[in-house]
Parts: sequence; structure tokens; C-alpha cells
Amino acid sequence: MSVESIKSKTMALSGQLAVVNDDLRLIPVMANCTAPAEISAEFVASLTALDELTTAGRKTLSGKSLVEVPGSNKVELHADDPVWPNMADGARQVIGFVLYKHVTDDSDSPFLGFIDGSQFPMDPGGQTFTGTFAGGVVWTFKTAVQ
Repeated sequence: MSVESIKSKTMALSGQLAVVNDDLRLIPVMANCTAPAEISAEFVASLTALDELTTAGRKTLSGKSLVEVPGSNKVELHADDPVWPNMADGARQVIGFVLYKHVTDDSDSPFLGFIDGSQFPMDPGGQTFTGTFAGGVVWTFKTAVQ
């Protein structure tokens, strides 16, 4: 799994993002979500189309830590694996997760990036779905849209 973000680098360098202590959450999103192409979006509400799988619900990440990848501009985000029991299908396939720092609501919650992985796209089909964070999610801090 990987995530790219411009906003998260700026926030981390300015002290506005404390990954271990902040309330970081995941939103399962479907194929019409524009997050993969909008890594410079300011807030969750700034995304052109969220396309949230609302039947699944958002999950808070717990047990978070960051591990630097030596010689790169990357860190690995480690966290307890979030579980969505009985995740129902949506209108479209699930393509990944929006990662954000929860503040009050989507209008003031910074968008930190889009997470995808080898298990996407997928149709949950009512099965229990577990996001795999134990091996680390590679988090690339970008300086500009590339």
C-alpha cells in the first residue's frame, strides 16, 4: 500500500501534523473518487468527488508509528490493521482509502493523501475487510504535483 501527499509534508514540517498523536482516519472510497489525482487538495471537502462507501463507515487509525526509509523522502506509516466487518458492496468498486486528519468535519479536516494497494479495486460483497498496515504503508512526502 502507498500514499502520496503534498499537504502532509507541509503540515509535518510546520508542526501541524503529529502522526502518532493526531486523530487520523480512513474513508473507503469508490471508483468515482478524485483523490488519486488531487494529492494537493487542502481538505477532505476540497476533493472534487469523494465517492465515499458510506455503508462501510470511517475508521480511526490506532497504534500509529512512523519509520523512516533511509536514503529517501519516504516514511512508513505503521498502524493497527483497521477492520470493516460485513463491508457491503457500493454502487462501484472500492479503489482505496482517503487518509485525513479529523478536526471537526470534512470542511476543516486536512486531506493527507490517497492510499491504494494490491487488494484494490474490489467488491467487498458483505465480507469482513481488513486494511493491512502491519507491514507499513509507504508514505511519500512530495514537494509538488509531479
